[in-house]
Amino acid sequence: MEKRSYQVIYIKKARISISSIGQWIEKKGFPETSKHFIGELYNFGDNIGIMPRKYPPCRQSYLSGRGFHCVDYKGWVFIYKVEQNRVVIFNIVHSKTLQ
Repeated sequence: MEKRSYQVIYIKKARISISSIGQWIEKKGFPETSKHFIGELYNFGDNIGIMPRKYPPCRQSYLSGRGFHCVDYKGWVFIYKVEQNRVVIFNIVHSKTLQ
């Protein structure tokens, strides 16, 4: 298992968002895809902790002005902050909601 330089924390809203994404996929008739994609989302989020500053601040000034970084994964945007030795993931939203 890889050692991360930053601890990754998902606040409650982020965990609810991931669960909602999975439920949405399942309702479309793809329960196995849903389970797999939820795992992918958590894996991607956890990997942000390896090099969190690799991703730029959010393009939206209301987010970047508050220190948030944004990174897209398959159409879903992770919104997070780097705080000392940890990455705090605040939310995961569809990329179309941030335009």
